[in-house]
This record gives sequence, C-alpha cells and structure tokens, in this order.
Amino acid sequence: VIFSLFFQSGAINVQGVGEAFQDASKSLAPELGWAGLLPWTYREDWQQAFEAVSGGVLVPPILQALVLNRGERDAQVLRKFVEDVSRWPFERMQSLHFDGLTPCGPGEWTSAFRRFLDEPVLPFGTQGPAPRGKDLEFLRDFGQQLEDSGVINPLLQKRQSIV
Repeated sequence: VIFSLFFQSGAINVQGVGEAFQDASKSLAPELGWAGLLPWTYREDWQQAFEAVSGGVLVPPILQALVLNRGERDAQVLRKFVEDVSRWPFERMQSLHFDGLTPCGPGEWTSAFRRFLDEPVLPFGTQGPAPRGKDLEFLRDFGQQLEDSGVINPLLQKRQSIV
C-alpha cells in the first residue's frame, strides 16, 4: 500500500536489481510478489507512514503531487468536479485499490481534496488522513524535475479558505 501510494515513501528502502533478485530467491512468501520479488525493504517507521494515510478518505499522494492541481484551468475543473459531486446524496464510495466500498459522504469527499488544494485558516473541514512530509519527498522532487523540464504544469499555490 505504501509503495503504491508514493512510489518511494520515506518508509521504504528501494533495492538494487541484483539485491532484489537475491532476496526473492530467499523469500518465505513468494505469493506476495512476483515469485518473492519485492524490490524494497521497509524502514522501522513504516507503520507510522501507513497510519498517516489510513482511517478515512484520501486522494492518493501520487495524484496530488503529479496529476491534480496542475495549471489554473485544471485546478478550476477539479474544484468544480469536487463541488458537483459533493451535491450528490451518498454515504459510500468505491475505493479503487483497497477495501472496496468505503464510508464517505459529501463532507469527507470534499475534505479529501481540500487537504491538498486549500490552506484553511480554521482546519475544521479538512480533517482526515494526510501523508507525512518525508513520505512525499520523492514525489515532490520528481514533480519538480518534470515541471522544470516542461512536462507538467507548475503546482498552484494553495488558496486560503475559511474552513
């Protein structure tokens, strides 16, 4: 889960190819990866990284850092989409990668996006899971490289909001 949300979280050590294949041959659980090939090891604080993104609705950090909130037009389209969906009467959403149906109403939906789109003065409307800063370092650095190369638009500044 940690790897899929971040690609390279602060809670994992990415192994070299040779080391990964060597460890795969000694794997006690080959069914968890491709014949035991899991090209990373976990650092001692991996549970804190997992807990930071657990317990609520979260826009995956990979989308926050590299896809969404890029360019003024895209941000306006995203905000309108979030607002439109928040008007629907719903109590659950389908999670793409985890437990399936997840408890989520319009408030949780909006909060998940506002946690990375806005800079609230009073953070009451933005409670929920949020990744640790050190788990976002790789994505931020990679995003900056893509931005500097002209591949993606710059991240927009967070807008100030009352809640």
